[in-house]
Amino acid sequence: MNFKGFFRQLGEFDLEEPRRKILELTEEDWNSEAWRQKSYPVHQQTQTISLIFDKDFRHDNPTVHPRFEHFKDAFTPFLQSTADYFNQMPVAQENREACGEGYFVRLIIVKLQDEGIVHPHGDGGFSLMHSHRIHVPMFVEGEVLFKVGAECRTLQAGTIWEINNKCLHAVKNVSGKPRIHVIADWVIPGERCCCGTRLRPGGECSPEACKATDYQNQACDCYQHQA
Repeated sequence: MNFKGFFRQLGEFDLEEPRRKILELTEEDWNSEAWRQKSYPVHQQTQTISLIFDKDFRHDNPTVHPRFEHFKDAFTPFLQSTADYFNQMPVAQENREACGEGYFVRLIIVKLQDEGIVHPHGDGGFSLMHSHRIHVPMFVEGEVLFKVGAECRTLQAGTIWEINNKCLHAVKNVSGKPRIHVIADWVIPGERCCCGTRLRPGGECSPEACKATDYQNQACDCYQHQA
């Protein structure tokens, strides 16, 4: 989701138990899903484990995959920390009674190979533009260059970040080892995208109303219009 800036840190967490569960994954597990890297060329040098995910990128009623149970207890501390961060935001508190509680609509584990690259791209589509994209680094040893917009960082393991996925973003792994992140999308029900708020102040966000701005080829300029 768009916000003023490129990265914002949401918190930190204890790595020990999440890492232990991820290390239980076998090469067969990592090779069991190929849809994401085959469907999107920018992700072809990655491997993915789906925990909550739907190929249609729906915005509600997500599919919880059986593997989620294997990771649930280990991941709960940083998932709860993320939920707490967004639940305290004014928009979440204002919308809760009418629209309900927030939720994770997607949750995946992604390995980027040594010397792997995620080529520059901007996300598009209704759900990706109306949810908060979270990166949780699990295994990052050495330099992994993560660029969002004009800012480049190496995100350290044990931290929780939101990235501005409306902006062009890319990753280059020059660490000599695979990089593993948990990637999640958090939905605040009823939250409107910045473009919808600015262009349709009296309307609502919907896949039809937001299509033009969800799929535009460059980041919107909404934050240039702030007072």
